[in-house]
Amino acid sequence: MALFDMCMQLNMNLVAAHVNYHHRPTADRDEQIVREMCKKHQVPFELLCPKQSTGNFQNWAREVRYQFFKDVAEKHKCDGVLVAHHEDDVIETILFQKQRGIVPELYGIAEKTELFGCTVYRPLLGWSKHSLKEYCQSHQIVFGHDETNDSDEYERNRIRHHQVEKMTAEERQEVLLQARMDNLDLMIVREMAAVMIERYPNCLPVEVFDRLSQMEKIIVLRTLIRKHQHREAGTKECEDLVRQLSSEGNVEILLGNCVKLSKMYHMIEIFEEKDVLYSYVLEKLELMETEYFKVAAEGKSTEALTLKEDDYPLVIRNARKGDAIQMRYGTKKLNRWFIDRKIPRNQRQSWPVVLNRHNEVILVPGIGCDCEHYSNNPTCFVIK
Repeated sequence: MALFDMCMQLNMNLVAAHVNYHHRPTADRDEQIVREMCKKHQVPFELLCPKQSTGNFQNWAREVRYQFFKDVAEKHKCDGVLVAHHEDDVIETILFQKQRGIVPELYGIAEKTELFGCTVYRPLLGWSKHSLKEYCQSHQIVFGHDETNDSDEYERNRIRHHQVEKMTAEERQEVLLQARMDNLDLMIVREMAAVMIERYPNCLPVEVFDRLSQMEKIIVLRTLIRKHQHREAGTKECEDLVRQLSSEGNVEILLGNCVKLSKMYHMIEIFEEKDVLYSYVLEKLELMETEYFKVAAEGKSTEALTLKEDDYPLVIRNARKGDAIQMRYGTKKLNRWFIDRKIPRNQRQSWPVVLNRHNEVILVPGIGCDCEHYSNNPTCFVIK
């Protein structure tokens, strides 16, 4: 209610969004307080009364609440959502993160975040809970007390009652200062992770990963998952992945939606496993470009191909199990070449090979052509 009044003092154009979970006896009282304040100031009032079916109430309530806020903001074409988290919430969150051993994106609470595609602002993070109560009392603002906050049922409540509320002003500032320093460290590690992934966009050498600290490994994995799955990975999930990647031998882990994390041939890779099947038939030579390869007039020596009339029709398709090419020094199996060259798994699935009319592999870009199709004046180049 303090935030509501402050916004009124600034003549802000508001819409009030209130969620009544009917989870406690005084829920209707709080709804009425907000209704009356909105009526007094002629502020539109939006109400949601959701019903939970199963699951963790706290997680469910948060998701429902912010989805509702987003819907209200879109309906009224608002610039964002203001919520009244305060300094006690920040300290409580920091202690909660530390006690749980969480490696977060941020220690504490951000002043501005994006949730469910909506911008959320928290302008009261510099105000203590006590100072906000004093504000309400001095401005004669009616506010409600959530009695569920008095119990020790939830870990956050225990932290609030037994730690935060007993802190001196100096102790509070020490926690906040340490969090600022920790957040600088997190920023440095995130930048390092971004540079590392830019340097190794497809495969990260195991020896490089092993040299990282536990926190650095977690942030690197979190960054990879965000890049490939567009989701946030929690500390526990990343710790479990680090543990599996630290085991002996090759490792392959399904992250979901066909995305896999693997450690093979001294490389760590995250990729989408999908069936790539393509086949192009060329009755004559033509320069072309597809999403998998291109036939060009210039290229590298290992992409060069000299064609004869009886090679047609050519087939250019993705590499498949059992493919091999006859070289001067003997037969080269494509799968063995992938392994030796540490070619990422996601690239192997779409690697092009060229076959002649006799169904013989005559070129593999990167390896080269067979003996019969080599010359100093190649007809074309097939480039992955």
